[in-house]
Amino acid sequence: MEAEKEIQGSPEKILWFIHKGGSMNPTLDDSDILEILPCRTASLRPGDVILFLPTGYETAVVHRVVKLTPTGIISRGDNNDRDDPWLLQSEQILGRVIAARRGAALRRMRGGTAGLFFARLVRWRRSLRAKLSRLLHPLYVSLATSGLIRRMVPAWARPQLVRFMVGEEVRARFLWGRRIIGQYDTARRTWQIQPPFRLLIDPVLLASTIKHEYELPDNGSIYSKA
Repeated sequence: MEAEKEIQGSPEKILWFIHKGGSMNPTLDDSDILEILPCRTASLRPGDVILFLPTGYETAVVHRVVKLTPTGIISRGDNNDRDDPWLLQSEQILGRVIAARRGAALRRMRGGTAGLFFARLVRWRRSLRAKLSRLLHPLYVSLATSGLIRRMVPAWARPQLVRFMVGEEVRARFLWGRRIIGQYDTARRTWQIQPPFRLLIDPVLLASTIKHEYELPDNGSIYSKA
């Protein structure tokens, strides 16, 4: 999706950008640092990941080249179901992504045929997960509601419920170790829980409303087992 401003340059004209958004998941995660090599349009291949500035945008975008046509370049995010609505021209291409840094790990970016294959594999896996999710959802909900799996797991291994203040509003999350596996959507008044962790959480906590049923201590946070 969008990449933030350049944070470093070099004599070799390598650019570094901070990636933002989820349209390239799982290829790129939010806050990955991208190594960008300026390039000519003629050197691009379908499957390359590029940094570009679409017409009307103020921030650069990182997506994969899907097709090269006589009238322009067609792009798409690896996590998107459809091609982008724009047709890119050579002057809009800022460079090709050659590597991505996530923490201490530096990964070379797949391009060309290998890149296309990887993107198609990502979409196939996402489609398969969606179909399996629809098929198994009734069983998943039934098991989560019954609490059968939760009772089989020791308390220390279950997610923690964390409640805290943001301004005058109470927020809540479920943590499994340091990983956020669930958040309460205050606008919709519902929980968003990553599967399969709902199986380990007491349904009573999910059914409770934050503002009316929980009181915060003076330090503004509560930690409790799910």
